[in-house]
Amino acid sequence: MKISKIMTRSPGSCSPGDTLAAAAETMRRFDCGMVPVVEEDKVVGTVTDRDIVLAAQRRGAALSAIPVSDAASEDPAVCSPSDKLEKAISKMKKRRVRRLPVVDRDRALVGVISIADIAAAAKKNKKLRKKLLSALREISAPSPIVLTEIAG
Repeated sequence: MKISKIMTRSPGSCSPGDTLAAAAETMRRFDCGMVPVVEEDKVVGTVTDRDIVLAAQRRGAALSAIPVSDAASEDPAVCSPSDKLEKAISKMKKRRVRRLPVVDRDRALVGVISIADIAAAAKKNKKLRKKLLSALREISAPSPIVLTEIAG
């Protein structure tokens, strides 16, 4: 099955210069946990609800005072509407993300695909379900914690 069949079309987006408050409002309006970051009609990053929380905690400032560029992930994994779902699953697994922007050949945003979208499509496809469960295990596994000693 191709991504175009199940992706969310016309998703919300933000720009690097927008505030995290604006990005959070876009997430609320579109009922999503990730917003693609678009600059000059090209996807240049993504910002998640988790990115927003961590940036606010790190900066100790109001969301309205923090630009999206301070929290966004750069060089996001993306997929094409013509890609198969297995390719999206593979990218999600590799990057340990649950959502991917869907872009055209010019890298313009055309949609978003989420692990939830794929799960709904996998209800009647045992092979796809198996790949999805494997990806979910890997995406959800705790990251190894690296402790560093701070020399005083």
